Amino acid sequence: MKYVMTSAGFFVVSAAIIYYAVNQISYNASLLTICLVLLLDSEYAPSHVALTIWSSFRRKPPSPAFPTLLSCYLGVAFLFISTQPVSQFYSVQGAFAHFFIEYFVLRQGKRLKTKLESSFKRPRESQEAALMKILCSNQGTSYYRDFGLSGVKSLVDLKEKHVLTEYDHYVTYVDRIAKGEKDVMVKGMPERLVLTSGTTGKGKLLPCKRIDDRTFTHYLAFANLRQCFPNWKPLRSKIFLYCRPTVRKSQGGTDIASMGYMADGHTRMMVNFTTPWIGFKINTLFEAIYVHLLFGLRDESVGWLMSIFTTMVLEAMQFLEKEWPRILRDLSSGSIDENLKLSPEVRLGLTEYLGGGWPERAAELEVEFRKGFDGIMKRIWPNMAFIFAIDILNLRENLQKTYCKGVFQSSRTP
Repeated sequence: MKYVMTSAGFFVVSAAIIYYAVNQISYNASLLTICLVLLLDSEYAPSHVALTIWSSFRRKPPSPAFPTLLSCYLGVAFLFISTQPVSQFYSVQGAFAHFFIEYFVLRQGKRLKTKLESSFKRPRESQEAALMKILCSNQGTSYYRDFGLSGVKSLVDLKEKHVLTEYDHYVTYVDRIAKGEKDVMVKGMPERLVLTSGTTGKGKLLPCKRIDDRTFTHYLAFANLRQCFPNWKPLRSKIFLYCRPTVRKSQGGTDIASMGYMADGHTRMMVNFTTPWIGFKINTLFEAIYVHLLFGLRDESVGWLMSIFTTMVLEAMQFLEKEWPRILRDLSSGSIDENLKLSPEVRLGLTEYLGGGWPERAAELEVEFRKGFDGIMKRIWPNMAFIFAIDILNLRENLQKTYCKGVFQSSRTP
């Protein structure tokens, strides 16, 4: 109901602005004239058209175009939100932020997917265009000069000038970047030296010029999910199992962290997850899983669960099976376990977001937990549509036979 009332309020504002605009006109204007006034009297309208329209009026009133269109847009947006399953824990502002982010990502994802699918029809041309873009943006680097990449004009040229390599081939270049040398492998300095997970051995450092480029893969993945799950409701809340990686500095001052590390500026925008943004600052695994489960269990309407790897999904379910009495005590009382190793800032922020406690929800969950943990995910979150995580250790089959029966699992990579 609050979203319907908010929508109605914005439509009233639009009507009031239109009424104001009409009353500023000194004679009875036609409906067409009013529409032209609203649409053309703005900084985006061609100036000669606007002047022609206004020359028929005795004086020019303030432009009503932008506030009218904005109010109409917000009215329609909140009317749409009122038709969707939205978490009870969202404020009006939070619901709109969730709506805006979700549909912006989906729109961008569809655009990129169309572009990607088009490239599949001409793979060689697309690959060579991508190669030339990379080479052009990194002209003048040490690596570019050392291997004579200026003569590369095609994939055939690249195969002749640059053989297949392993990581050891790049170690000395990476060491130079770590010491602060510019223009080594990328133009200028990379934004981060990405530390790989070390699944097949020791973690490796890879220079990454722009960390924000990873958002493009997320956009594509979300577009694929939308296509695979047409009945998925984007405005349902989501659980993100995330433990903030440790960040250290190289000798030259470059950040060394995993690709999954998110700075505060990114976490503050994560309004569409059950855990409040301050919970994504936790950098110890036990505390991170505990907090994500605590806030996730509070919301029965969760639509999907996200993690970087399925290993953390399995850890979280095993953790829940062992620690559920402790978590439910906190959920019921609206408190945060005093034994958790949390900074005062994080603890205070989480307690404020948690509210005064949810004993009824805790009682419902206890009933389900006492029945056992076979298929528990679908029982405590009946609207859970899928799990979104990379499965590098083939845990998917095990999860679907135990904790996650009936929940589809999709890779985070597009």
